[in-house]
Amino acid sequence: MAERYKIGDQYKFGIYIKDVMKGGMGIVYIAEDEKTQRGFAVKSFPSNALWNNAVNERFNQECLLWLTLLSHPNLVNAIFLEFQDNIPFLGLEYVKGGNLRKYMNENEYNLKFTLNFSMQFCEGMNYLAQTNEIIHRDVKPENVLLTLERIVKITDFGIALSTGNMISILGHNKLLSDNQGQDTAMGTLPYMSPEHFKVDEISVESDIYSFGVLLYELVTGRLPFQKTTAKDYVQAHFNEIPPPPKEINPELPEMLNALILKALSKNKEDRFGSFDEIFNLLEHFCRENNLEDCIPKRYTIEELEKEITSSDWNNRGYAFRQLGKYDDALYCYNKSIEFSEDEQASALAYCNKGVLLLHMRLLDDAEIALNKANELKPGWSAVTSAYSNLALMRGNKKRALELLEQSLEQDPNQYEIAIRLMRYYYELGYRDKAIEMLYRGQKLFRNDQDKYCVHYGAVFSDEYHEPQIAMDLYDRAMEINPDNPLIYYNKGVLYDRKGESETALKYYNKALEMDDSIDSAYFLRGLIYLKRKHYQAAMKDWQIVIASDSGSSFAQIVDGVLKMINMGLNIDAFMPVLDSWKSKKHLT
Repeated sequence: MAERYKIGDQYKFGIYIKDVMKGGMGIVYIAEDEKTQRGFAVKSFPSNALWNNAVNERFNQECLLWLTLLSHPNLVNAIFLEFQDNIPFLGLEYVKGGNLRKYMNENEYNLKFTLNFSMQFCEGMNYLAQTNEIIHRDVKPENVLLTLERIVKITDFGIALSTGNMISILGHNKLLSDNQGQDTAMGTLPYMSPEHFKVDEISVESDIYSFGVLLYELVTGRLPFQKTTAKDYVQAHFNEIPPPPKEINPELPEMLNALILKALSKNKEDRFGSFDEIFNLLEHFCRENNLEDCIPKRYTIEELEKEITSSDWNNRGYAFRQLGKYDDALYCYNKSIEFSEDEQASALAYCNKGVLLLHMRLLDDAEIALNKANELKPGWSAVTSAYSNLALMRGNKKRALELLEQSLEQDPNQYEIAIRLMRYYYELGYRDKAIEMLYRGQKLFRNDQDKYCVHYGAVFSDEYHEPQIAMDLYDRAMEINPDNPLIYYNKGVLYDRKGESETALKYYNKALEMDDSIDSAYFLRGLIYLKRKHYQAAMKDWQIVIASDSGSSFAQIVDGVLKMINMGLNIDAFMPVLDSWKSKKHLT
């Protein structure tokens, strides 16, 4: 799995990567702002997953869910979302401390902790369930974090489901409809309720069952059902009654014993109807037993909204804009303006609002917002750049170019402006200026310049049909970092297009030797083998392509061609289709 950043890289100005963690479904970068010491967990997926529509859709839905939630003390909060070369990066609150599993491994049963933890957890889950109609579906110790001060932070909404049918922050109560995993049981076997295996019947009571399993484990040190196979776990969740936790831990109050057993009821109608009900029961117990110091603070929506800063609202607005949720973005930018602490924060919010209104093609409204930003912060490159877009949308290309050049003069270190100018010059026919700006952009690129060269090599090859410039960029990339497999793959594509298949094979082989997950390299290498009548070698490569993305139309066509080869049928008619397939493109 190829990651975009490595330890020590600068993620944004002043924010550096401190650690990289890879899992089966993606990558998490731990980053830190050197000035404020604020930490971030930046969640993403590898570039080779871009072709997997299911991964993209699921990640985008997870992003929407995170971002629609208000900042709640008992949830890990989303801070920003941005896209780099179409790859999403979701910035989350970084929690120092560890998860509940770590706590259970290091500590004995403690009544006060159990009560306080349970009420905090219920407060967070109640906010999800009652205010946002969200079912978590994967409650387990690994998905509950604890700060150093023992504040509970619920995390990982990768498979969460909303019973609402709109994605919006405006009402705080309707989120995404579920079009993921409708026919698949999702969760972690020891913690799954019986209805987890009947996906259409899942509800908040299902999360309450999972919480019952988690609480049982917290107070006894063991799971209610200790099985080794999926089949045995399913049978246990449907049919077995666990021993009462008080039999294992005699110190457990009878109230907690009964609470856990009720949460673990086989029929969801016999469980608690909400996490609020559990909270109230625990709170009552605490007040009757002089344990008021275990009761955490509860929050209203109004209180939560006041805790969100202008910067937070601005980041959310930007994220919603990236996801195409313009009404939600506009709501957030207006909130950012409302809560601005100073003129600079207000100028940023007005500028972003103006850019959003340009996307919405509300040009007069956009101009009003940009004028306000310019009034608050004159001579700001970002506003000048937005004015350039406004001029372009009104058909004044000359003025648009002048403003973009002025924007770069105002801030000569803006890599993004240099790239926009490069594209603008090229589209207007100023090729030499475009090339000059291309290489200027490389010098301004904040991180590994080999990645810049790979990306814009692909742009000049695929968009501008300039293979010589593309080859020069790939050669530059190879000098900077000869260990980047995409350089070899993309050079292979260039030689393949020139008809130099032997050289192309050499580069495809090298790319796959360095990273065996580049599906396009298998396909294109297989295509060369196919043209040479090396059918066994072609079939071996293409089986890998099919296995990695079996549901795509591309994989189905490849599978059909393989079946024709096995039947001894002539495939010449399919060669032009395969030769021009969309996969024959450069990767970045």
